[in-house]
Amino acid sequence: MDHERAERKLTAILAADIAGYSRLMGADEEGTLARLKDCRRALIDPKIAEHRGRLVKTTGDGLLVEFASVVDAVRCAIDIQQGMAARNAEIPAGQRIEFRIGINVGDIIIDGDDIYGDGVNVAARLEQLAEPGGILASRAVRDQARDRVAVAFEDLGERQVKNIARPIKVHRLRFDGAPPPKPAMPEGPIGKRRRWLGAAAAALALVAVAAAAAGFYRFRQPPAVDRPSIAVLPFANLDGNPQDDYFSNGLSADIITELARFPALIVIARNSTARFKGQANNVQEIGRQLGAAHVLEGSVQRSGERIRVTAQLSDAITGASLWAERYDRPMGDVFAIQDDLVAGIVGVVAKQLRQEEIEAVKRQTTSNLTAYDLFLRGRAAIETQTPAGVDAAYGYFQRALAADPNYAEATAYLARIALIGFTQQIGPFRGPTALDRAAELAKKSIRLNENSAIAHAMLGYVLLFQHRHDEALDALKLAVRINPNDEFALIRLGETLTYSGRPEEGLEAIRKSMRIDPFHSPHAYADMGRSHLMLRQYDLALDMLKVCTTHAPDFRACYDLLAVAYAEMDRGGEAQQAIAELRRIEPGFRLADAAQIMPFKNQPDLDRFLAGLRKAGLPA
Repeated sequence: MDHERAERKLTAILAADIAGYSRLMGADEEGTLARLKDCRRALIDPKIAEHRGRLVKTTGDGLLVEFASVVDAVRCAIDIQQGMAARNAEIPAGQRIEFRIGINVGDIIIDGDDIYGDGVNVAARLEQLAEPGGILASRAVRDQARDRVAVAFEDLGERQVKNIARPIKVHRLRFDGAPPPKPAMPEGPIGKRRRWLGAAAAALALVAVAAAAAGFYRFRQPPAVDRPSIAVLPFANLDGNPQDDYFSNGLSADIITELARFPALIVIARNSTARFKGQANNVQEIGRQLGAAHVLEGSVQRSGERIRVTAQLSDAITGASLWAERYDRPMGDVFAIQDDLVAGIVGVVAKQLRQEEIEAVKRQTTSNLTAYDLFLRGRAAIETQTPAGVDAAYGYFQRALAADPNYAEATAYLARIALIGFTQQIGPFRGPTALDRAAELAKKSIRLNENSAIAHAMLGYVLLFQHRHDEALDALKLAVRINPNDEFALIRLGETLTYSGRPEEGLEAIRKSMRIDPFHSPHAYADMGRSHLMLRQYDLALDMLKVCTTHAPDFRACYDLLAVAYAEMDRGGEAQQAIAELRRIEPGFRLADAAQIMPFKNQPDLDRFLAGLRKAGLPA
C-alpha cells in the first residue's frame, strides 16, 4: 500500500466473533454452519443494513462492520445480541451460537473494500475481552453514545491488550439480553440515568411499580425511552368457534387504533402483536421482543346479546399487574367498553395526559354494531393480500356501508382495495380507472371523518400515484399528526419521500414505522432497498432486497428493484435472474408497466430506474 496516498477516515467499527466456535464445529459442523447461516440471513445482515452499516468482511467465526455513526453501531450491536438471546432461548446451552462484540471509534485506513489501522485493532481486542452475549466499547464510544442511546456503560477500567501500545479504557454495555453483571455498577451513573429517564418518559414513573423498577433498571434497558410504550396482544376468543376470531382480533386492533392517537404513547402495531395470539404469554419476554414497557392482554366472550370482556395491563419489565377490569354488558355497549378500556389504560400508562385529551380522541366511527362486525370481517380478509381475500373484503365493506353509509373507515378501506387493484391488478377495481376510484373513495372517507388517519393516509398514497407529490406528502404528514403510531401512514410517508427525491428522509420515516411494528412486513425491506438504491448505496440496497425476496418471494417490487441494483453494478447475470423472477410473478410485466407504477417526481430518477430494468432485460 502507498502510505502517502492512503485514504483515511474516522468511523465506528464493530467486531464480532462466535464464542466457542471450534467446540461447536467439532460437535456438529453441518448443524453449526446451517444455524450460523440462518442467523446471518434472518437477523444479523438485516440489522446491519437497517442501521446503515457496511459489512467489510467475514471470517469463519466472525465479522467486521463499519458505521458512519457510533449511535448506529451501538444500536446494531444491541439489536443483534437481543435477537440472538431470543433465538437461543429454547436451545440447549452447549449448542447456542453466542457472539462477543467490540465497538470502537477511530481512524482507519481504506484499502479497496478492506479497512485497517488502530481503530480496527482496538475493536477486535475489545471483542476478544467481551463475554458471550456481551458488548464492550471503548471510551470514545461511551463518550459519543451515552447521552444518545438508552443503555448503561459500566466502567471496567483500563486494559492492556496485545499489539496496542497504550492501555484501553473499557466499558461494558448493560442492556436486556446481556449476561448478569459481575462487578456492581457504580451508583452515580445510575442516579443520572434515572433522572434522564424521568425527563424522557415521565409517565413511566408509576407509583405501583416504582419500588420494583428501582432495582431492575440497573440491568434492564427500558424498551421506550422517549415515550411510554405499550403492546396490545390479540384478545383471546372464548366462544370456542375459531370463525369468531375476527371479532376478538378486531376488538384488540381497535383498542390499538384508539391508543395510537395519543402522541405521548408508542403503541406497537397489530402486525407485530398478532404473532403472539394463542401462545402462553410471558409478558416480560413479549415486552422484550416488541420493545414495549407495558403489555395489555384480554379475552372476549359473546353469549346471545351479551358480551364479556376482560383485560389486564402488566408492566413488561417487572411482570407486575398494574390494572385489570372485567366488563359484562349488552353487545350494543361494545364501543363504550373500548372507550373505558382506553381511558383506563391511559390513566395508568400516561398519567400526564389530561382527561380532556382522553375525551378528544374517543372514537368517531360507526355506532352500528352490524356495520362494525362486517368491517372487522373485511379488515381481517384484506390482510391476506390474495385475490380471494381482497374479493371477500370488498363484499364485507360494501355490506358494512349498506348498514351505515357514513362509515368512514369502511370507505377508506374500499379506497385501499381500489389502490391494490391499480398496483397489483387484483380485486374488483383494476386498471387506470382504479386509481380514480381510489381517489374518490379516499376523499369521501375524509368528508365523513376528517380526523381519520387511515383516510388521510389513503388519500396521500393515491396522490403519490397521481404524481401529486407535494399534496401526497401533506396528506401523509397530516395522517401521522392525527395518529403518530400509524405504521401504514409512516411507511407510506417514507416511500413517498423517496419517490419525491428525498430518500434519506424516507429512510427515517420507514425506520420509525419499523420501531412501531417490530415484526414488520417483509415488504418494508423493499421500501428501504429503494431508498438505498436512490442513494447509490448498493450493498445496503442488496441486503434489504435479499431479505425481501427471502421472506416475500412472490412480491414483484423486490425483483424489479433488485434487477436495477444488479444492472447498475454491472452484474448482468444476476440482473437477468431478477427479471426472470419478476416475469414469473407477472408474466406480462413490461417497461411501460414499470413506468406507470413507479411514481418518481423527478424524471432523471425514473429514467435511471427504467434504464436499469432495460439493461437487465425487461421487454419494452
